Amino acid sequence: MTKSKHLKNKLAWMVREHRIARPKLQHSDKLQMPIVVAGLFSTANGIGRAARSTYSALREIGVECQAFDLSTAFGVRDMALEFPTIDHLPVSSEGTLIMHLNAPETREGLYAVGAFRPRQWYTIGYWSWELAM
Repeated sequence: MTKSKHLKNKLAWMVREHRIARPKLQHSDKLQMPIVVAGLFSTANGIGRAARSTYSALREIGVECQAFDLSTAFGVRDMALEFPTIDHLPVSSEGTLIMHLNAPETREGLYAVGAFRPRQWYTIGYWSWELAM
């Protein structure tokens, strides 16, 4: 089994067994509000930098979004933040969640943010792999 097929099967299992939110996909030119960027904001690694960059870029272009720091949940907090973060998803049943994690951490990240049904959040996984130079 290929790595991508294995990951797809694992995510499908997570949706079925753990009832992780599965939104109804619609074509829209508007982002589903509220928007939450979740990631390892308080870490000095590439995936933390990517989360901070996404959050900052969205704010700079005028998109209202919130930051959800998963660093403590993963026990990797090693720097202070210069902006406020939230510790739970907004009560809205719909929204957009952008998760900056390594792929194997996705399940734990979804648990940490509380991305379960009956929520119908559109979830975007930003998985990156850092390679040695």
